[in-house]
Amino acid sequence: MNFGLKTLFRKSDADNLNKNIVVDSEDVRMEGETYKTWGFRLAGKAGGNNSVLSSALNVVEQNNRKEQIENQQQQEKSKQEIEAKLDALILKKKKLEDQKNGLQNAIEDSLEKITSFKDAYTDKVTDYEKKKQEIKNGATGTNRTSKLTLIISCFLLLALAIYLFTFYSSAVYSAFFKEFKFDDMGFGSTILDSQALSKAWHQGSQSGLFCSLLPFVFVALGFVVSQFENQDGWKSVVKTIIMYAITFVFDAILAYEISKKIYDMEMLTQLGDFPPYSIRMAFENIGFWSIIFLGFIVYLIFGFVFGFAMKTYDDLTDRKGQLRMIDKDIQKEQEKLNRKIASENNKISKMKLQVNQLSNNLLVVEQNIAQQERLINGNLIDFNALLKALNEFFMGWMSYLTGASSGSEKKTLAQQIFNNKISEVNNSFHPQKKDAIIDQLTLKTE
Repeated sequence: MNFGLKTLFRKSDADNLNKNIVVDSEDVRMEGETYKTWGFRLAGKAGGNNSVLSSALNVVEQNNRKEQIENQQQQEKSKQEIEAKLDALILKKKKLEDQKNGLQNAIEDSLEKITSFKDAYTDKVTDYEKKKQEIKNGATGTNRTSKLTLIISCFLLLALAIYLFTFYSSAVYSAFFKEFKFDDMGFGSTILDSQALSKAWHQGSQSGLFCSLLPFVFVALGFVVSQFENQDGWKSVVKTIIMYAITFVFDAILAYEISKKIYDMEMLTQLGDFPPYSIRMAFENIGFWSIIFLGFIVYLIFGFVFGFAMKTYDDLTDRKGQLRMIDKDIQKEQEKLNRKIASENNKISKMKLQVNQLSNNLLVVEQNIAQQERLINGNLIDFNALLKALNEFFMGWMSYLTGASSGSEKKTLAQQIFNNKISEVNNSFHPQKKDAIIDQLTLKTE
């Protein structure tokens, strides 16, 4: 049995709320009729009975959907828009995949670098361990040539030390304590005095100690200079130059004092006025430079031989030192390896975060592509147009209620029914809802 609007008008509102009310096919929107006019007309036929509103809104929705589906021009236009959007999404997916593949390749490269770093470190450590074993077995640093070199160096050092002690003790005595006589005018007698120390001690303990101990200062300077030369850096170079300069200046003072005494004694044997002895005259005096050569040059040679002897001694005896140096080199290689690995791991961590973000973006894009493909294969419904139709229909309905001086309760109920319908439509158009695509819609008729 069919129930139309006229049948419903004879029932009470309480009865109608419990019925599944439908609209007759003759009550659909007429040609050229607006949705607002349609709503006003149906409300009038129903006498403003809100029990019909829910069923009427369903008919409005179905009617609008059917109109949109049958509008081939609009369907084609919408599908073209979706195709354009789908192409953009596919292009975006390709770009994201390329970026992800590039990052994954970069991660693989970093992992290969870490492996190569470890292999290189292992090779170096293996070489170091071989060197350590050779040192422990006595394969390095104990050959006869090195021993002979050390013996010769020690002999030369002893001879040079004796020479420096003899020369400087005599030169100091001659420069500061000796009183020259006319029979001491020879170069050898003025500088090299075999009894310099005994004469100095005979003059007093102060002069004796000075002449006895001062030569050791030069030997000590030679030792200090050799230590500075074994150090790295510009500071050691500066210190070495300062030590050499101090020694040269002191030698120059000794040479000047001795050559001045010789000059003064020679002037006493000659008649006439002679200028006082000056630095310029000392620089032009061969005796001045001879004293410097006999002292400072030999001192330099002593320093060089001493440094060479120390190096040879280290090569011969300091196996533990060599092993410690190798252990330090291994430690440096380990620290270098750790820094390289940490750097690559940091890069890998950052790239993995980017890969995860790209994977999430790809998932979203793929979901959008799947949604657009479903849309393009079905019938498209314009959500905004559907809402507009429902709103216009409801405005016509409410216009009738207002004109009929219906009470606020009736209007509130109508508004509630309309809001429920709008919520239903919103849910149906949720991105995850398949019923956003309508394959087939017909008016519900009985």
